[in-house]
Amino acid sequence: MQEDFAALTNLETVKRATRDWSANARGEDWLAHRAGRLEDTERLLQRPDLIGKLDATDRLYLVACKEHQAAEKKAQVQHQAFESTFRAAATDIRIRSNVWYLLLIFFCITAAVILQISDPWFVKTMRNMVFDEYQRLDSAPAPTRETRIVAIDDQSLSAMGQWPWPRSKMRDIINTLAANGAGAIGFIIHFSEPDNMSVEQFVKRLPPEQSSQFASLIASTATNDELFASALRSTKTVLATAAGQTKADWKPTKIGPLFVLIGSNPGPFLFNAPGRIRNLQILENAATGIGCLGIATDLDGIVRRIPLVYYLEERYVPSLPLELVRLNASSPSAILVKSEVSGVKAISINQVSIATDENASIYLRLHRGAKEQYIPAWKVLSGDISEQDVKGRIILIGTTATALQTGAETPMGVLNPVELYAQAIENILSHSQLLRPSLAPLLELVIVVIMGAALAFGLPGRSPIAFVVTNLSVGFLLLAGGWLAYTKLSILFDILYPIVFLLFMSFVIVVFLYLSMEVRRRKMRASLQYPEDGN
Repeated sequence: MQEDFAALTNLETVKRATRDWSANARGEDWLAHRAGRLEDTERLLQRPDLIGKLDATDRLYLVACKEHQAAEKKAQVQHQAFESTFRAAATDIRIRSNVWYLLLIFFCITAAVILQISDPWFVKTMRNMVFDEYQRLDSAPAPTRETRIVAIDDQSLSAMGQWPWPRSKMRDIINTLAANGAGAIGFIIHFSEPDNMSVEQFVKRLPPEQSSQFASLIASTATNDELFASALRSTKTVLATAAGQTKADWKPTKIGPLFVLIGSNPGPFLFNAPGRIRNLQILENAATGIGCLGIATDLDGIVRRIPLVYYLEERYVPSLPLELVRLNASSPSAILVKSEVSGVKAISINQVSIATDENASIYLRLHRGAKEQYIPAWKVLSGDISEQDVKGRIILIGTTATALQTGAETPMGVLNPVELYAQAIENILSHSQLLRPSLAPLLELVIVVIMGAALAFGLPGRSPIAFVVTNLSVGFLLLAGGWLAYTKLSILFDILYPIVFLLFMSFVIVVFLYLSMEVRRRKMRASLQYPEDGN
């Protein structure tokens, strides 16, 4: 009795489902009988007393349910087989057995290594961009300013007259500074010609009949250059020279500082020239030292380095900042140049070692200019300066007036050359110059190779989220490492090249894996006769 009730209930369910199916255009969504319910209906069809109660539409409905269920099972089996094979293909692109993949990775890593070793202009530009950004982001306070700049500024020109001034005024500046206990005094000015404002030069421009009347006066009066030379002798002074193409026809009476060469010959690595721009012989012979002016401009026109030693006229010549630091010591020492076959490594003065690049240059750690560092020249000439401001300090004398200054483009903006040389001196005194060790490019190269190999062997089979997280983590570690090397060790480490390589390698690997899986998928679909998406 209970069995008959269940059969009748099932029969009524079939008829109701058939009516719904027919009323809805016999759509597949209205095929309600499947799995267990369809099996119960199959048993219903085996009873002779009930089968006659099913009309043709009912039977057609049940046939449609059977066909729909069979199609679903077939599709499910094929899909499971495809997914299983596809998943295996995605995780089983075995690097060690895929020759094309290995060749691609080898080519990318080799190209990156060759590119870094050859160091073309765009790689240098990227590296310098990173180094410049370090300096702009650096919030560390500037070291204590040990130098002072006597600035021939706009106010001084208004008070003392147009430039150039008579060298008697330069003598007065030196004497005032020396009287207030100044240390070494350096000029960022060349004195290559006689002072045209001196009396004897004025007389020379007169007609012969008039100039003869002043002969006795000239003979008994010291020239402005002689007065200036006398002041140069009275204290530690350094005159500026610069690289030139013409060798002078006179030899200075002073040999200059003693250079002691340790290791290989540094000459081929130094900035050199066959001649130099000299000052008047009387002035160079009177000055305590001679220092070369010069800046190392990179391909983008930015000044980041200053050479410390030059090779001019077949002689070693110190830069003006180096010579001023040397002479400011109580017992100036010789200049030691330590070199290897790859170039200069360090320069030592006064028992202090200064790390340099292979060209004997230092990378400047620049800061914003400090107003307290400047002393207007008119104040010095009027005696309106305090002894505390100059005593024992290195003094630079140069032009900063708007019409006279020539700016140098630096990572911190345009700086007056006087300010640039003052900061070079500060870098040497405080040991705050930046370092670019010779091993830094090698370390960057090793990172590129290891990172490329790790990506190549570790990326296949990883999920997209793990891939993105890994790349972001590596990029963050590179950024943090580069910044810490700069702030804590003053070492310049190029992080941009490894990061660009990381992105490039990731792109290449992803594209290769995608194309490989697409080829495999098409082959599997063809072999399994699995229809394309949307068909």
